Amino acid sequence: VNKLKDGDKDETIIVVDISLRIDQLSALLSYKKIIWIDHHIKSKEVYENILNSENALSKSRLVDFYFNTDVSACYLAYQYFNKNKKVPVGITLLSLYDTGKIDDKRVIPFNYGVKSFDPLNDESILNDIYNGSANLKNIIEIGKRIEKYHHFFLELNFGSMANEVSFGGKSAIAVNIIGIDSFILYKYWNKKKNNRIPRFPILIQRFE
Repeated sequence: VNKLKDGDKDETIIVVDISLRIDQLSALLSYKKIIWIDHHIKSKEVYENILNSENALSKSRLVDFYFNTDVSACYLAYQYFNKNKKVPVGITLLSLYDTGKIDDKRVIPFNYGVKSFDPLNDESILNDIYNGSANLKNIIEIGKRIEKYHHFFLELNFGSMANEVSFGGKSAIAVNIIGIDSFILYKYWNKKKNNRIPRFPILIQRFE
């Protein structure tokens, strides 16, 4: 945001999947238009605060706020820029993972499969997903092999990675290793403990 303060004020600023603070959004109101796409509840609070501020009407016209907590920002962005088009299945699967809706058995392996293509350095897989041309079956099969390895790894090392604790009167999992996928951890723990632990009771504790 600081870098944008001196930018061309005739440009349109697009903000996706970022929960701006009030001062950050206010700093962008000098631009021609702001397209703000997000699914974090805090973003809605900030936007409503701007509407309730001085000159609210003129300010609100500058911000096109596209918001929904039920789906991910990538899903919302596709909807926004591709009106009247059906969201591709790949984007839907990524959205389900990002919002913790993993009942569809394709969700977790698809996410792992996509990551195996190193999308941060090679955007081709993301372009294929966006265009609806990605080989979903192949990506899911790759992801299933990764998921299978995760299960194997957890079975060997689970005792040293996490332990059951009491937190606020409820049972929870204290995770001793940063970077373990919470969905995989939950699935294994849930199976091991016969469904006694509520969904996503993940605590992080770091050891020096």
